[in-house]
Parts: sequence; C-alpha cells; structure tokens
Amino acid sequence: MAWSDALIRLFRSAASGIRHLRVSRHPASATFPGALALALALVLAACGGDGGGTAPDPSFQLSVSPGSLQVTQGENGSVQLSLTRTGGFDGSVSLSLTGLPQGASGTFTPASLAVGTSTAQLTIAAGSASPGTHTVTVAAAGAGITRTATVTLTILEGSGNGGGEGGLVLTATPSQFSVHQGGTQEVTVGIQRLPPFLGPVTLALVGAPSGVTGVFAPNPAAGGQATLTLSVAPGVTPGVYQLTVQGAGPPQATTPLSLSVTAPPASGSTWYFCAPFPVWVAYQDGGTGPWVQALGGS
Repeated sequence: MAWSDALIRLFRSAASGIRHLRVSRHPASATFPGALALALALVLAACGGDGGGTAPDPSFQLSVSPGSLQVTQGENGSVQLSLTRTGGFDGSVSLSLTGLPQGASGTFTPASLAVGTSTAQLTIAAGSASPGTHTVTVAAAGAGITRTATVTLTILEGSGNGGGEGGLVLTATPSQFSVHQGGTQEVTVGIQRLPPFLGPVTLALVGAPSGVTGVFAPNPAAGGQATLTLSVAPGVTPGVYQLTVQGAGPPQATTPLSLSVTAPPASGSTWYFCAPFPVWVAYQDGGTGPWVQALGGS
C-alpha cells in the first residue's frame, strides 16, 4: 500500500477523533491529540524526517555490445563498452581484460574512462590463437568499485595460402649461378610468414637432375631463413637446369633456381716457350682468369 493511502486513512482517523471529542461528556475519552501526533510522526518518517528521500551511493554499471564476437586467425574484431554512472559518480575508471586464449591480444581505446567519458572500444586480435570458443571478461574499476561484463569470443580457422596472398613467401639468394662438375654452391632461402601462419616450414628441392642434390639447414626451419647446399656430381651433363625450392607449413610456396653446370677447370699448368731462354714465365690458375708472371731467380 502506498504511503499516501496510509496517510489519508490516518487523517480520517484523526477527524473521527475530533468528532468524538466534540460529543463526549468525558474528557478521558478524547483521542484526537494522540491520533494527530501519530499521523504527523508517520508523515515525517515517510518523508525522511526533513521532507527529502535518501540519495543512492555513487556507482557505475558496465555493458558490452555485442556480447559475442567471431574473429578469424590473423584478423581483428571489436566490441563497444558503455559505462553508466549513477549517484553522482564522477571518478575515472580503468579497464582490464582476462580470459584471452594464447596467441590473441586485446586493446582498449581509450585505455581508461576519464571523467566525462562513458564509452570505449575493445579490439581483439586473434593472431595465432587456436580455433575455439572462449569467455573473455572485461573489468572496469574505480573508487574501490569493480564491475565486469563478458564477451563470448570465437576464433575461426584462417584460410592462409601460398604466394604473396598470405601464408608463406620464399626467396633465394642467389637465384642464378654456375657450378662446375664436382662443385658445390650455397643458397640462402628467405622465409616470410604471413598471418595466420606462424609455424615451421619444411623445405625440399624439386626438379633437380640425377647427380644434383640439395641439403637444407635447418629443416624444418622455424626462423626467417635456411641455407641450401647444392652439390653437383662429376658425371652431371653440363647445361642449364631449372630447379625449384618448395616450402610447406601447411601453406605452400615456391621460389625458382637457375643452375648452370659447367665442365671442371683444367688441372696443372701449360708452359709456352717462344725462345730457348725465355725472359719471363706466366701462369694461368685453373685454365681461367688472368695470366700472372712468375717471379724467379737465375
């Protein structure tokens, strides 16, 4: 029952007491002063004693919209945070985040809610987090008060692929070179991972003719590069061969190599004399390169 209805009944009771006072021949039966005092006391109690109600304590409430979020590996998603201040609360509020899966991260913009600011944006980067559903808790704290709200975060599997569109990119330095029969050549293989792929890469040499082998170190490669040591057996026919370095992680990528196989350098030295007693003698190392005068004595 509303306090106003009770008040009306009390005043009616007081009025009845007044009528009874007027007709009674016995002063002891007069009830008006007591009824009126009781009515006034109840009125003062209902009005807080001074005509005003009790003010609520300063506080705030936190809400998140939307309450669920789907983010693909390597991509970002965001939700909106809203702070409702009550009871004259005018302090600043700090924001924090818990429950993110490993590999994911969250950023608040702004990082805290200052006086006069009631909204913020939470951006979640899925990164390399494993696919699945997680409950993420957002907390707002200020003036000894803490309020929380939750977001249902679903990480979706990425669709990374080879080449420059995402996943994996390979490079070779040098990509064109010559190796003589029986020789070797080192090639640096650069490995660039594009999110969401961040794992190790297994390397292989494809298209090499018989007698040409390649060894990668390390393999699988977890870092940004690996070394390919290419060996050419003595019996490989001279010519130009197109090879391919292939990487798989599971996204795949390739990079080409151009190998020119040449005959081995001549061994020993060939001497040419233009007179019985030459003035000087020159030599050519391995049959290639410049001639060099041999310094001698008598």
